[in-house]
Amino acid sequence: MPHCADGSWLISTRSAAYGMADLLSYSLTDFLPFSRATYLRLFELYDARFWPVVAVGTMLGLGMMWPLLPIAASVAVGAAVAQVRGEES
Repeated sequence: MPHCADGSWLISTRSAAYGMADLLSYSLTDFLPFSRATYLRLFELYDARFWPVVAVGTMLGLGMMWPLLPIAASVAVGAAVAQVRGEES
């Protein structure tokens, strides 16, 4: 870019207006690096590769909650008995 006499950059109004008009001609889809089908295929491949991790994680979570089942059952039974007797819990 050429300089003005005072050392600032010389920008013609024609080039600045053209640059803005060119910028406004883009839509949001022009900035996506891949198509919708490619994006969905990415999830499909990820799920196909890592589904065992989800199954193992679910089993581990249920296994960690298994010891709490008798405690939850006794609390529920105690609340039901108290309700039948008319006592406040």
